Amino acid sequence: MSAVSPTIISIETSSNVGSVAVHQAGNLIGSIEQHVRNFHHQTLTKMVQSVLTVCNITLEQVAAVAIGEGPGSYTGMRIGSSFAKGICYSRNIPLIAINTLKTLLQISNNYIEQKGLWCALIDARHSRAYALLQDQCENKLLTTQVVRVEEATFIHWLRKQIVTFIGNGADHYAHALLRNSNSSIIRGHYPKAQDMGKLAYESFMKKNWQDLANFQPLYLRSELLPSGLGTS
Repeated sequence: MSAVSPTIISIETSSNVGSVAVHQAGNLIGSIEQHVRNFHHQTLTKMVQSVLTVCNITLEQVAAVAIGEGPGSYTGMRIGSSFAKGICYSRNIPLIAINTLKTLLQISNNYIEQKGLWCALIDARHSRAYALLQDQCENKLLTTQVVRVEEATFIHWLRKQIVTFIGNGADHYAHALLRNSNSSIIRGHYPKAQDMGKLAYESFMKKNWQDLANFQPLYLRSELLPSGLGTS
């Protein structure tokens, strides 16, 4: 496959829904997902084999592997990243890491009529969530960090405009978020490999690849950080 139109396998295992997708030049070719309590390499092996078969693509045609780097489930991310690295080592191809919250925010492209800001929330328990807040031009207003899910955390932005929350953190703590009339929640969304295509393709073309020997998923402890601090 040409470098201009690369075939990329995307793998997302940061939640209890594992998914694998194949994209060419950022366009979705096929995907599969499975609800599982405990991920293991055999599960991912079967999922990858299945989606490649459906897409009529061989592993030899794959130019890179993209992995959802987190934040999210420690176990899921560890197994997913190990599996992705194994493919990259065996095929001598690049590994691309995609922030799970950024993947979740790709869903906003399906709601172009929705004005205001978008905030992805992944439940971190005890009224906390991993959060990423951005505007419609994808400018980050709150970088990846742990926040307490309550109106006060987002009041600076809620005073000015609508903030749409997505992710299981939004679903779980809706009662706290919806106290403000400028809060909106779109329920039932979770990170999916099929939504990683555009981000993975952009990273591939920029050669924003990971060092296989040193790559680690984005593990965030659930301690609260001062608002506005964190990683991108």
